[in-house]
Amino acid sequence: MSTQIEELLKDLKLKYAVSAYQSLQDDQKLLASITLDDALLSLLTAEIDGRSKQRQIMLLRMSKIPVLSELSDIAYDENRGQKFSKLMARLRTLSWIETGHNVCILGSSGSGKTFISSAIAREATRKGYSVLFSNARDLAARFTELRAQGSRVYTQARKRLQNQRLLVLDDFCLTTPTAEDTQSLFDIMNDRSGKHSTLVTSQKDAKRWVEEMGISAVGEAVAERIEANSITMVLGTGSRRRKADEQ
Repeated sequence: MSTQIEELLKDLKLKYAVSAYQSLQDDQKLLASITLDDALLSLLTAEIDGRSKQRQIMLLRMSKIPVLSELSDIAYDENRGQKFSKLMARLRTLSWIETGHNVCILGSSGSGKTFISSAIAREATRKGYSVLFSNARDLAARFTELRAQGSRVYTQARKRLQNQRLLVLDDFCLTTPTAEDTQSLFDIMNDRSGKHSTLVTSQKDAKRWVEEMGISAVGEAVAERIEANSITMVLGTGSRRRKADEQ
């Protein structure tokens, strides 16, 4: 009977339940002490937990998060202050992803923007959200290339990106984008506006973004869609990276 049950579990592709069932079979004393309901609950829980963990691994692998950082690694000190602590308390809940809010993390080079955004993105994958982390310039250039390949290819790429629950655009407007790349950024943000969250890190504020994008209607629209419905965090001046290297 046990072999037949195990084979049926395999046919149903319940591989984590199979492992849990084998463990129960190996512990006859435990098996004799629990009810049928308890045994079924144990198998189903093992299957759900196993699938959840496997999904987390897949989401993390596909996210392309560049920095190995966790929320617990983020430093809270006098330089960052109480406002930073309050904003982080809000961001770490990830409730803003559910409501489709955007996040802007602004600060000078080395202030910790990529470190913090990587930690947030990693936590999002752990909670089951699909994430894509990309340098803003690289993603815009890639989409410009795809647009040149034809509307069908471009539309498919836009749909895939639109479905990401969290998009992280790192180093936004660090360099001046071309008019074509600005159009790509508009398409990306227009697709996501009011639907899914985008986290932007930048050394510049929204006014400077518009200047970098050529003070055009398209550039203004990109900045407006990022800023609308957003949570903004401004990090302290000075390079934490340089300070850490000195220490």
